[in-house]
Amino acid sequence: MADMIALSNQERTMRVAVDRIVGFAKQFGEAHLNLACHAAFPLVLTPDLLYQIWAHFAPEAPWTAVARVLLSRLCRQVGYEMYEMDIAVRNLLLKELKEQFGRERLDELAEFLMDYVAQQLTGDDSDTQNLREAQEWTALSYTRPDDVAWELAERLKARVKQEDMAEVFRLASLVETFAEPLLEAGFEPLLIYSRGMSSCVQGDLEGATVQFSKLQQQEKQVEIAGVSLDIPLEPYSVFSKKTPKETPSVYRPPGREPLTQAQQELYDWLVEYIRTSQHAPSIRQMMRAMNLKNPIVIQTRLEHLRVKRYIDWTKGKANTIRILANSTGGVPILGMVGNGLVEPFTDVIEYLDLSRLFHQPGNFALRVTGDGMKEYLIAEGDVVIMRPIPDPNQLKNGLIVAARLEGRGTTIRRFYRMDDRVRLESGDSKYAPIELSINQVQIQGVIVGVWRE
Repeated sequence: MADMIALSNQERTMRVAVDRIVGFAKQFGEAHLNLACHAAFPLVLTPDLLYQIWAHFAPEAPWTAVARVLLSRLCRQVGYEMYEMDIAVRNLLLKELKEQFGRERLDELAEFLMDYVAQQLTGDDSDTQNLREAQEWTALSYTRPDDVAWELAERLKARVKQEDMAEVFRLASLVETFAEPLLEAGFEPLLIYSRGMSSCVQGDLEGATVQFSKLQQQEKQVEIAGVSLDIPLEPYSVFSKKTPKETPSVYRPPGREPLTQAQQELYDWLVEYIRTSQHAPSIRQMMRAMNLKNPIVIQTRLEHLRVKRYIDWTKGKANTIRILANSTGGVPILGMVGNGLVEPFTDVIEYLDLSRLFHQPGNFALRVTGDGMKEYLIAEGDVVIMRPIPDPNQLKNGLIVAARLEGRGTTIRRFYRMDDRVRLESGDSKYAPIELSINQVQIQGVIVGVWRE
């Protein structure tokens, strides 16, 4: 019964894939379909990569075909300006490519993709390494399937031994993606083993047992591509959850998965850029800020930030990144207001995060007495949040400070320096300015926030 259901699902998936390809060809024509066939070769597509494929292999199509392929039903967006094809669609298009251009075209695409990866994906962080490896395996699966099968088997063996659940699942998904060339090269056992391990990771005992029963086992091991792979004795509980080594960040909203150092660096830059510019940056701007040469690395990190619920964006639209607030904190900013009437935003796209204000090391608070600062909208009873000033000589004129005056106590005034003297101005005209020698004034902090109950 289970086999019949699986067969029915496969037939339905194939039918949908055929309908999508036929519909695309009818709408845009043969030149567009030719580009789509070439676009099926890489595992992950970006606008830049597909543009290069168009220029090298399908220039007869108009340049607008790049966008039409990516935004069509042949592809789905899996990250910020990152796309992939459904496995069934991909396999059908690659079959069509092979029939039209022969094996030589696959070899040419493999060489092109290897060169592109070598030039563009040069970072040492885990995101870049994983993407580089996946694209390299994609190229080699059609030209050197024996090498790819051995590498995948060795990697699976190591990760199973380490009980690295997340990596086992990722590798099993990659094997499934390479099913077509691996089957042609006689590596069906690797596909079966990866499916069994995928069921293990997901706790599907019945599914794992069915898959492993298809393999020729010796003492709970199976040999694939010259590698001896272990068959788990208890597929549903063999793995313990392990997370990759993370670099702790200075600030992380409670309840969210921590970021790696590279992800945190990009997130902090995004927060500051959007705060100061009031709009999202482009991929190129992020590349320059992170000193990277390829958009794929940025797009991969953005996808991690989205999955971990730090950011989000509107699919299919550029420059729509927005910072997500933590579910347990943050004040929603609902719009902008000026002298005229402004329509408030219908969706919350930005949050005011007060945690950095209150949790910044060294910050302190003072309660205001008197009405000397009322013209600066600081009233009696307000609590002012102060930030210490390590070097008073760098203090800018016009800032509101807490100043301790020799023999007179502490006051809150607006600060002005005039050579070796200091002028402290009140926010009420009935209080005269105070002028003292710089040596008679100790700046305790500068105001960064006012809290009124």
